[in-house]
Amino acid sequence: MKFAIVAAAGRSGRHITEEALRRGHKVTAFVPSVDEYRGAVPEGITVREKTILDLTREDLAPFDAVIDCFGVWREEEGDLHTETLLHLAGCLSGTGVHLLVVGGAGGLFTDGTHTRHFHETPGFPADTRAVSAAQARSYEALTHTDLAAYTYLAPNGLYLPDAPRTGKYVLAGEEIVPNPGAVPPLHFVSYADLAVAMIDLAEAGGRGRRRLSVYHDEAADAEATDRTKASGEHPGAPGGAETTGGEVSQR
Repeated sequence: MKFAIVAAAGRSGRHITEEALRRGHKVTAFVPSVDEYRGAVPEGITVREKTILDLTREDLAPFDAVIDCFGVWREEEGDLHTETLLHLAGCLSGTGVHLLVVGGAGGLFTDGTHTRHFHETPGFPADTRAVSAAQARSYEALTHTDLAAYTYLAPNGLYLPDAPRTGKYVLAGEEIVPNPGAVPPLHFVSYADLAVAMIDLAEAGGRGRRRLSVYHDEAADAEATDRTKASGEHPGAPGGAETTGGEVSQR
């Protein structure tokens, strides 16, 4: 498949690029400047220097999927989440290209009533509340576009940059899933495993308009440990080879 990855030089973008390349996809990375990489450009990608707001329908229509990894952290720039996402939606309207977006946990709902966002809860980190609110507004704006196929994927809980790629994850809906055994009582997902889930969803193709969330499958870890103990094998023994995509559970 041919993927365009927007804001590809950020942490999410780098992991998603790496996962796509791992599977043999053709990747074009759109960045404002190649200097954004702050180091070696990943081998095997095509880099195009262009800001999101300068992208056109002609730039993006040739791809099977466009993956938006844009994010800013300064409160005064928060509205760029909506501006850039609506620009991409406008570029892709009527093209049939699947738009996938890396979202934020703060925009998920606290329960099935969908009356309060996670970022509105008392324990949510104050220093990221404004940005999370901006991401929530951007998703709401996306729902009012005429884009036929989009997938908005958010971490369900903590989003960890340095945790390993396991390929084991759970896809959930728009609500935070509590994890009572953890402190804080949240699930987590690594940047690498969110990338696995994102590329799995891209490979599956556009299936309407949807917001999903993802977290690490701790139950699969426990089952693997139990199997290892029962068999007497060392956890690193042959037979635990890495799969091409992820092992996904539905909740």
